[in-house]
Amino acid sequence: DRQSVIARQGPGYALRTEDLVVDSWDFERLLLQAGAAESAADAHRLLDQALALWRGPAFADHIVVSENSAVHVDPELPFETAALFGCAVLTGVGAAINSASVRPGATVAVFGLGGVGLSAVMGAKLADAGVIIAVDPLPVKLELARKLGAHHLVNPTEADAANRIVELTAGGVDVAIEAVGSAAVLQAAYAATRRGGATLTAGLPHPDEQLAIPAPSLAAQ
Repeated sequence: DRQSVIARQGPGYALRTEDLVVDSWDFERLLLQAGAAESAADAHRLLDQALALWRGPAFADHIVVSENSAVHVDPELPFETAALFGCAVLTGVGAAINSASVRPGATVAVFGLGGVGLSAVMGAKLADAGVIIAVDPLPVKLELARKLGAHHLVNPTEADAANRIVELTAGGVDVAIEAVGSAAVLQAAYAATRRGGATLTAGLPHPDEQLAIPAPSLAAQ
């Protein structure tokens, strides 16, 4: 009865009894016994399809998930905190520290200041980045990013974000992190990255979206 605002990862209490919990092998056997699958391979395929369709409905009262998707946390940890650690903090901080390997003194731009983007700002600060630039069209999020460690704020509705970042850094950032899930924003992040820098995406654009970048830049920059 305590829900988070995160739709795909959320906290909850585990209801576990020997009669209700089955592992993947048991589930495949049940499909065979029920006649829903013609072979073990068919049952395995159906199980994979079911898991692929699962979207993590954190707003549901009860859900059935793979035991591999459940992580035990301290019972005293508040749900609103556990919800953030379930996705946003791990993804955003991980993008800055693990994937981008932000070094002390580096210049970093974060595009999109949702839970993941704000966590990336904190990750860059934790890595002791020299300059952190936050990009988002919402002033309230930009102000929050400032409180979390951003040195410069860019509103893309007021100025071209990539050009502004290039001006602020005299050539582009060492690391640009896209946390929106938009091909257009990813393209802007790429344009804001200096020669030899790294552009990372922590978002997931729609499959129909296309990313267009100058092919020679992959070698020249």
